Formats: sequence, structure tokens, C-alpha cells
Amino acid sequence: MYRISGPIAAYALKVGDKNIVLFGDWHGSNDKQCHSCIEDCFYVVELLNNIQPKSDLFIESFIHSHLIEGVQPKDVITNVIQSNFNKMHNHSGKVLHNVRVHYTDIRSLQTFKPFTDTLIALLNYLHYNADKETVINMLTAISWCNTVQTLKTFLDSMLKSDDYIMSATNMIPHQYVKHFTHKYDLMKHNRLYVTRLRKQLLQLKPQHQLNILTFHNDQCIKLMKKYKKYDKVMQHFIQTNALSASDVDVIALTLLKWGSHLKDLYTIARMLHYFDKSKNIVSYDGVWHSKVYASFFKQFMSARIIYKETHIKENALFGGITVTNDKKFRCVKLPKTVFESVFILDKRLK
Repeated sequence: MYRISGPIAAYALKVGDKNIVLFGDWHGSNDKQCHSCIEDCFYVVELLNNIQPKSDLFIESFIHSHLIEGVQPKDVITNVIQSNFNKMHNHSGKVLHNVRVHYTDIRSLQTFKPFTDTLIALLNYLHYNADKETVINMLTAISWCNTVQTLKTFLDSMLKSDDYIMSATNMIPHQYVKHFTHKYDLMKHNRLYVTRLRKQLLQLKPQHQLNILTFHNDQCIKLMKKYKKYDKVMQHFIQTNALSASDVDVIALTLLKWGSHLKDLYTIARMLHYFDKSKNIVSYDGVWHSKVYASFFKQFMSARIIYKETHIKENALFGGITVTNDKKFRCVKLPKTVFESVFILDKRLK
């Protein structure tokens, strides 16, 4: 087994003779390496620069890095990794050292940005005592989306509609569209954004398209059941314009999970698009995203899980985790056969 410093989770899967390696990160700290065994570990940032040729690397940028004025952004590994590959930014799929690099976090793009900005405002309020009035104004602007069913319908239109501008205009009250058109030039980018998600789906083989749609429906059922409290909280906010700390927690977690599902849809669709062309699929992503990808490949691609390791489990608090391996929190292992098939070992990486 080889040890890798940086991730808190790792999944190694096999589909036929193709390797899939999924690293999971925890964005909650600036700590980047395992300190207890650093001399014996490969540092993941350097390791990702030494992937075997004809492979595909999928990376996430940490969307919550830029919080509020006076607060230093977190220097998390996902940002370090992205800076190494910034020439490949914005879904370019270009080749670096014979490896295609893909930036897959579409939550920061224009159409979903009102929800992302609302989430960031909620996080600022939760963690940095930011202005409550800002949170109220942001929530008022998206108050049309006051049930989990509406959130599902919104994502449905992004994934399934061939004329998203019309469907979005019909769904979103004119006042909302006008407000965000001024701030984000929403209508200008609407077609570009939806084309990216919808077009990626349409580029897949029919069976892959069906698998993505089935996965979307299955995940939506789980999300609607788990976060149904969102409906009651939003209705209370609309009626009273009042927010408790627990209300903020419910809304923030709901928006985070639905936004995460949107990102998962795009990332998996893009992985499938390059699947037959790629020697190896490698990703460095948030830990919960990696878990979803592994589950998808197992369910829909009959992937064999060769190895899995994770050092956290989720608890009931917003963003809450329980550490299961405190001494080696940022240290994971991969089997020798998988490691040497995916990464180049012509030099010791430290």
C-alpha cells in the first residue's frame, strides 16, 4: 500500500481494465498534509502532476473561499490544486502533460449564482456574525423558491429543458430576473450556462443519459425527504421576515445539498463523456462528492470497489463532521497495483 498526504478519503474502483481513483477533501481547515507520517507519504498536490498519460483529472474549486471583507480566504487543497492547473480552467478539457484537466464546479456560474451567493451570505452570518439584513435581502430575492419541490423543478429545467431561457423566465418572477440581470447579467449567460449542463448530457450515449436521469430522480427523492423542513422554515420567513439561528442552519444546509447535487450531475456526466477515451479517471473533490461518484459507478457501471477509506462521518450539525482517525486525518492509502497503474513513479514525490 502507498500512503498519500492531503485527502481524508480515497476510493479505488475498476470498470473493466479502467481505473477510477476518487480523492475526497474536507474544506473545513487550511491544514493540507498528514503531519504524523509526512516523510513516508506522497503529497497529493505533487502526485496529481504525475498522472499517467491519456488520463482525465477532475478538480473542484472551493466555492466558499471568498467570504467577507476582512476574513482571510481558506487556503484549502482544492484551491492549491486548481492554481496548479489554472490554464485548464473553465471546463476546457485541454491537455497538460498528456492529461486532460477539467474544472467541474458549475455552482459558481451565473444562473445558479443567486443561490450560491445566498448560501455564502448564510455562511457568513453563521460563522462570522455578518450582517443579518444582507441575509434577509438575499433570501427575499429567492423566496419564490420556497419549497424543495421548487428546487427540484428548477434543477429539472437545467438538466432537461432545451429552451432554458423560456422555462427560467416562466419560473422566476419578473422582479427576480430583473434584479439579478442587473447584478450578474443573468439573461446574457443563461443560454451559455444551461447549454453547458444540457449539452453535456446530450453528448452521452443513450444508456448513460438514462443513467444520469435515473440518478437525478433517485437523488431528488432522497433530498426532498431529508430536507423537507426547508418548506416550513421558508414559509415562516416569508410570513414574518424573521430568522432564527436554526432557520439559517436549515436553509443553508438545504441550498448546499441541492447545489452539490447540481455539481455532481455535471461532474458525472463529464466523466462519462470522456470515459471511453480515458486510460484512468482521477478526481480531487469534496469528500461527500467523492462518495456520490463512487456510488454512481458502482450502481450504474457495475464498478468493483477495490479499496475505500474515509476518516469522517457526517453528523446533524451544518457542515458537521465526526473525525474517525484523528492522528492521520489527512492520510489515505491506495493499493500498490492501483497506485502504480495511475501515477508515474519515476521519482520520489515529496
